[in-house]
Amino acid sequence: MTATHDVTAQRRTNPPTYETIPVGWIKTAKRNARKHSAAQVDEIVASMKASGVVNPPIVDENYRLIAGEGRYLAIRKMGVATVEVIVVRHLTEEQKRAYAIADTPRAGAFADVDLAASCQFLPNQLYQLHDHYEHLAS
Repeated sequence: MTATHDVTAQRRTNPPTYETIPVGWIKTAKRNARKHSAAQVDEIVASMKASGVVNPPIVDENYRLIAGEGRYLAIRKMGVATVEVIVVRHLTEEQKRAYAIADTPRAGAFADVDLAASCQFLPNQLYQLHDHYEHLAS
């Protein structure tokens, strides 16, 4: 069985869930592939005020942020007490990191400090993620 099938089976037996949790439960990554300026956070706040939180932050089983730091920062800035998150429990640490990196280019530029470290294992993880999502689409 390939790693793609393992991830698919793990996801099937332990699917992501939506949970509403206190904002203070979310732990941010020590290193993030992207840094958000105050202006970017303000833009996200304006968007959330206009449309709500359409795309909730993604956290792991320990409520550690995997993707959506800009949204998390905006939610904190708005002073919201609780937030809906997507909890993902089936990913390994490397898969979480790869997902966070893969999610970043859609959001914008990388932070220079983490780019070199992030690229060490990225190619293999991106191929696995591509195969996984290609399998789901078929």
